[in-house]
Amino acid sequence: MAIVKIDPDIVCVYFSRPAVLEDTRRYSQMMSTLSDDEVRRAERFHFEHDRRLFVASRALVRRTLSRYLNVEPAAWRFETNSYGQPHIVSPIEGKMLRFSASHTDGLVMCVVANNRDVGGDVERLRACPLDVVDCFFAPVEARAIWALSGKERLERFLTYWTLKESYVKARGLGFSIPTNRFAFHLNDYPFPRIEIDPALDHRASGWRFYFLRPTLTHRASLCVYLPDQPMLCISQFGFASDQAGLDREVFHATTSATRQFGPYEQVIGDIGDADWVDLRIHLETISTRQAGANHSDYSVVM
Repeated sequence: MAIVKIDPDIVCVYFSRPAVLEDTRRYSQMMSTLSDDEVRRAERFHFEHDRRLFVASRALVRRTLSRYLNVEPAAWRFETNSYGQPHIVSPIEGKMLRFSASHTDGLVMCVVANNRDVGGDVERLRACPLDVVDCFFAPVEARAIWALSGKERLERFLTYWTLKESYVKARGLGFSIPTNRFAFHLNDYPFPRIEIDPALDHRASGWRFYFLRPTLTHRASLCVYLPDQPMLCISQFGFASDQAGLDREVFHATTSATRQFGPYEQVIGDIGDADWVDLRIHLETISTRQAGANHSDYSVVM
């Protein structure tokens, strides 16, 4: 069994569009990668939209993992811990891979790393449940949200929300971690910084967070445990299509201090969704020197 090595200092993030599964051939190809249990779960969805979203998410995880271990996507077997966090149980050679998946209306996301805890969350811009602000968010975050209005309030809400989701997924503890007992600071630094009670996480200083804008109408966050590296740089960014034609956007984030790409722009052709017709990705990096001498975190903004 050939193992494709993933550098421990590389994190791979994939996005895929459930809309491509409107094509019957592609839908059948993706369904063929799922386990029997996943197929049964997919068939229980009442609405076709929800079924496609589920299938796209599960298929993306399986096909992504198979890029790093030479096994068929259908061969992967997973179990969940007591908090509902999935992990690989078979093939045993793949247990060094850590992954996190997320999906929302119009987009699915998968994060993969080699033996590093990772978490990812993606959300579509939409009306936010503001009634949860004072109980779900830490006081400093709630004040920041209420101080804004309109689109700025929406953006801040989703920034905090996706950052929190990515963190609890990376911890593997779900929302057993009280989300109002840790806070993210955005205004004082050019990167997200977490503040948390050491009793809840003695490793807090080792987490790195990145806020992404993969489309005009989606926001996402990435969390990775990277205590031994002061920064994280972009080495590759681009678009790829697998053999089944399921397009995905992918970037590789690495601790290498050298960037192979400067500001990057790519246009996706018309796929029948106005939000994607003229999609452009702008890549910007922020050096540790800009972050300040007392802080070693590194941020990626798309």
